[in-house]
Amino acid sequence: MSAQAIRYLIVGGLVFAFDFGVFTGLLLINAHWLFAANIAGKIAGALLGFFLHRHFTFSWQKRQSGLTQFLSYGAVLLLNLIISSGLVYLFVISMNIEAVIGRLLSDIITIFLAFILSRNLVFSRDVQDAK
Repeated sequence: MSAQAIRYLIVGGLVFAFDFGVFTGLLLINAHWLFAANIAGKIAGALLGFFLHRHFTFSWQKRQSGLTQFLSYGAVLLLNLIISSGLVYLFVISMNIEAVIGRLLSDIITIFLAFILSRNLVFSRDVQDAK
């Protein structure tokens, strides 16, 4: 396993805990807030994740501008929100799986996808850096 993958797992664990904490906290306040809680958790986790991934996981010497990375990360977040919400709907509403379990199943899929997209699109090395 590469050092980058290990850093991603460490940061990912922190981000997941924060995201999931926001999600479950909002569900405890109101169980009908399933999609709002999902989106709020994802956004909260993404903000923490952007900072930690930019400075720890994918910290290249030469990077794209912070604004470019932030906009790319936002696009990945939007895709993640769409897929996550669709999977939460599938698992919780369509398949009648308990909300927390359905969200965990959704996260298994979206976390893997987010790593691939973040590594290859958001925090990719410049062509010069890869040499």
